Amino acid sequence: MAAIIVPVLFALAAIVPFRGSCDGNNCRRSRCGDICTETDCSHFGNVCAGGARVPAGPGWKYASSFEAPPYPPDFTPHNATIFYYFNLLSKGQFVPQLILGNGLCNGTGPPHYTCSSCDPSPATSVQWYMQAQYFWTGHDPDSMQQHRCPLNRRSRSFEQTAGTCHVIAGPLIPVHPGELVTTTFTIDGTHTWHASIATPDGKQSSIKVPYEYMEHYQMWPKSVGLGTCMEVDDLMSRRYYPPHCPEITVTITAPPGTADGWQQPWHITEDPTCKFGPSASTVASSQSALTSTTIINYRWPSRAVAQLPTLEDPGEWQVEGIVERGRDAIA
Repeated sequence: MAAIIVPVLFALAAIVPFRGSCDGNNCRRSRCGDICTETDCSHFGNVCAGGARVPAGPGWKYASSFEAPPYPPDFTPHNATIFYYFNLLSKGQFVPQLILGNGLCNGTGPPHYTCSSCDPSPATSVQWYMQAQYFWTGHDPDSMQQHRCPLNRRSRSFEQTAGTCHVIAGPLIPVHPGELVTTTFTIDGTHTWHASIATPDGKQSSIKVPYEYMEHYQMWPKSVGLGTCMEVDDLMSRRYYPPHCPEITVTITAPPGTADGWQQPWHITEDPTCKFGPSASTVASSQSALTSTTIINYRWPSRAVAQLPTLEDPGEWQVEGIVERGRDAIA
């Protein structure tokens, strides 16, 4: 019976605007049909690229540049989330990023670095913010317990679970669509990581992290994983995504004298499985003796556009050469 009810509800969602709020994905999905989320494996909406590992040490530089995406035509910041970033995966996640909506963006600081509420809160308005973060879960700072947990997604729910979510967070700074942002990572001679996200006019959010998990007896690994993501939660239609996604350029620079052969190719590591996610994304890499450059484009498949009844004068909007009319024109 459920197999009959769900498609009917999805069809109704395409022509009836969503009203009210729901607590939890199951409630929203039952009322709104399919959504793009990170907390239900059958409806993932994330798109990520990476798969390369490179050496980590003084003299290496890991950087990216991209423009802040345009705002989604429909977005409910109190329960939807978009993160847009280039990150390093080590023991924990270094992630200077753009945040839109209800996402993790603050911590209590030392000694526990517990995830906490934000001020200002991105959940109160449709506004991009940039922020540098080092995020980890399941391992308390300077704890003698040696348990390890998989890196969890940064949904708001982790803030409510004591001892599982930790973050070192820089200032939360508003940015606007079209602004160029750059992210930079370096590690110095004392084995302290420095991570920042900045704009050309001098705005910058930065952090420094001397130990993995902020445990003084730990040492950083000698290599790091590279990746980019548009990480999302609770996007209820194509119009909850940006109309298009600016390309991300990642440049890794090795110190002089580094032997060739350290460069590794990238690929798409996570494709969205929800019906309206950007499942036609591309990666292109090039290299020289001391640099590796990768260009990532998050894209949607080209397909015919259904013309649905106009609701609340949503107008027309352009998505990679496709004019959409009405709500949820791309299912």
